[in-house]
Amino acid sequence: MVRLTDFLRGDAGSMTQTGLVFTLLAILAGGVSVDVMRHENTRARVQQALDFCTLNAATVERPGTVTTGNTTTTNPELSGVVTACMSRLGAGSLVNTVTASSTGNFKPVSATATGSQTNRFMQMVNISTLGVAASATASVPATARVEVALAFDTGNAVQAVPGAATMRTGLKDFITRLADSSGSITPSVTLVPYSNGVNMSTTLMGRYNSVANVSNVTNVNCIDVPAADFSTVPVLTTTSGYRTMLYFDLESTSGATAPAIATTYQVPTSSTYGTALSNQPSTPCTPSNVNILRPQQDAAAMATMNTQIDALAFNYGGTRWDHGMNWAAAMLDPSANAAMGTLGSASVNTRPLAYNTADLQKVLVFVNHAGSGTSPSDGSVRTLASAYTSGNSPIYRNNSASPPTYCIDLTGLRTGVNNFYQPATNTWGSSCGSFTRLTWPQVWNSVRVSWVAWQLYGRGIQTTSSPTAAQILAVYNTWMTNFTGTISFATQEANFLAQCTAAKSAGIVVYTVGLQQVDRAKSAMRSCATSPAHYFDATTANFSDVMKVIAQTINQQGYLQ
Repeated sequence: MVRLTDFLRGDAGSMTQTGLVFTLLAILAGGVSVDVMRHENTRARVQQALDFCTLNAATVERPGTVTTGNTTTTNPELSGVVTACMSRLGAGSLVNTVTASSTGNFKPVSATATGSQTNRFMQMVNISTLGVAASATASVPATARVEVALAFDTGNAVQAVPGAATMRTGLKDFITRLADSSGSITPSVTLVPYSNGVNMSTTLMGRYNSVANVSNVTNVNCIDVPAADFSTVPVLTTTSGYRTMLYFDLESTSGATAPAIATTYQVPTSSTYGTALSNQPSTPCTPSNVNILRPQQDAAAMATMNTQIDALAFNYGGTRWDHGMNWAAAMLDPSANAAMGTLGSASVNTRPLAYNTADLQKVLVFVNHAGSGTSPSDGSVRTLASAYTSGNSPIYRNNSASPPTYCIDLTGLRTGVNNFYQPATNTWGSSCGSFTRLTWPQVWNSVRVSWVAWQLYGRGIQTTSSPTAAQILAVYNTWMTNFTGTISFATQEANFLAQCTAAKSAGIVVYTVGLQQVDRAKSAMRSCATSPAHYFDATTANFSDVMKVIAQTINQQGYLQ
């Protein structure tokens, strides 16, 4: 048994004074290491945040200088901008002061941040804090290039809601904001108005010299888009097989309801009954020298573009958004330079440039109101049935008469010996004599579809020279049905989305804007955009603001190319 006095005198297991000192020093060294590692972690967080926020200030906030009298000072907002940015990144509590400066518009931004860390262990050696400092510089490229195709709906549905004024104002605000780059980027803009087609100037149409002109109507220069082309981007000037859109008017003739339909002759040049009306929903390409595709123009041509937008009409037929998207994408493809390279601003006549060119961004902005189609109820398109779009017709014309007179071969459609009918004289004969036979395209570029159904078929198929209005109307209705084809909204949507996919696959950034848009079109517009953030569901009230935001974003992204 150990006695108490022996226990008190024993020194086994006890710490010497020297050992105690070294133990305390080891603990202090470990604590200092902890504080040093904390300090390095804090410094790294501050540096990373400052790097990002300085770049943000250089590209997004567009820094500059403020001059008062003879004194020039740095934009006073820069330091606040960087400070706020660091707070959003969770680094605000780590710094005490942030300063940022720049020597001028679109010049490098320099920033510094200072702060301190309260130590936990180093206070034992009277070092209560460690300073934190970081510095960063971010530069904006001297020049970045941006190619923009601005496509917008000019169908007649725009006129009512949201209104032509709303559309014009938003488009012009986009152009103005995009051009406001202070020399840091060089944008070019191609205007692509679309309704039932995309019309071109006669000069631009002449560049597509392999296209067969089957419209033969002044200022009707819409190229029909083959179904396979919606999955590709370029529309090549040298590709054979293209043709212009047929010019036809499928709307019913004024007064063509029983018993008001006339049993007598109406001249084919009558603007009420015979001549095609240019702004009907089913007219695929409205004659115009203002609603036309405008080749690329630079920022210096902003006033010119705004004047062109002011001159636009928003009452031209229905809408084919697949055609609008097709041509907007094509105008960003390098192959388009062969057609429009010398027709726009001289400073951008080498554009569109090759894909993946350094410091280049290609952007497509697509504005749509009515979705697509000519039918407000289901978005379908009324069009000519394919049997009546090409080849010879049974219709003949006497071009020497004024106005021209017509004759039709009704063999197989009428019971009788004499099956060649001339409506001007209301007579049947054994031939059309010296009249010239017409192709179907030649028929439609001269007279309305309903005039043919009424005057040539409706009156001609009768077995008596004095039919009733009801008898004529019955035949008329049959032939209007025969002449009419339908393109479903689903087909147009599939074409549209295929073209969107092709554009994005080529590296084109796609923004879509639904302006007071019909519900059936919104899903496709979202899918078409490069990302959900690139789709905007705009109203009449905020359309201009939306367009300004898109233009500003394009500018900002252009700086980063």
